[in-house]
Amino acid sequence: MRIHTGELPFPCKVCNKRFRQQSNLTQHQRTHASTKPFLCNYCGKGFRFKGDMLRHTRIHTGERPFKCNICQKSFRQSSHLNHHKITHLRGRKYICKLCGYCTANKGHMECHKVKHTGERPFQCSMCGKRFSQGSHMRAHHVKHTGERPFPCTVCGKRFSQKSSLNFHHVKHTGERPFQCSVCGKNFSQKNNMKRHQLKHTGERPYGCSICGKRFARLDNMKLHQVKHTGERPYGCPICGKRFAYKSNLNQHRAIVHFGYTKF
Repeated sequence: MRIHTGELPFPCKVCNKRFRQQSNLTQHQRTHASTKPFLCNYCGKGFRFKGDMLRHTRIHTGERPFKCNICQKSFRQSSHLNHHKITHLRGRKYICKLCGYCTANKGHMECHKVKHTGERPFQCSMCGKRFSQGSHMRAHHVKHTGERPFPCTVCGKRFSQKSSLNFHHVKHTGERPFQCSVCGKNFSQKNNMKRHQLKHTGERPYGCSICGKRFARLDNMKLHQVKHTGERPYGCPICGKRFAYKSNLNQHRAIVHFGYTKF
């Protein structure tokens, strides 16, 4: 339509020349930037590389997406975070090369590393399900025993895991103590807040050990890996048929054994 009307709604802030489309204006602006084609939307400063421009933009937005996993202090650039982490290293001789996590305890570091590798060395003796940490395997084991050692002090409901009790307890209090440092959104659980923050940083800390593809969440990486391994960890307790994904097992049970119709 603008071809017919002659409308030129996009002006260049440098020379005032006007353009019919935003894409044409963007292309023109690079002539002012010379070898710096990536322009800051706030001040017009040009950069050779897009990453440099994005880092500069945080000066205007105040965004601090890089958070120290030890003291929770936030930084505008990853290099500033890495420099800051040195202050925590006194007495902490084990450092993760992938994310910078540091600890004085070798065992803690070994447990941490499996978050990146996806390794599951701990196996449940009752169902064969594997886990990255022994504590996770033990917490899972109570599903078989029926033990519920953690009672809610408000309503008396009992839970097999302390984390489940803590998650339940906020239903009574309504408390949301964990706040995103970027957008201010509050969460009842720290893990939920951390998962949310990945939307701001674009970080993908979990890498597939087979093809290298990276993921923001560990569970998504594990789901991806079964494409390589052919693993079928979910077995039907009725007929024994095995599945790669829990959703497929649930669908199988509903249709084959309980007579539900697939829509």
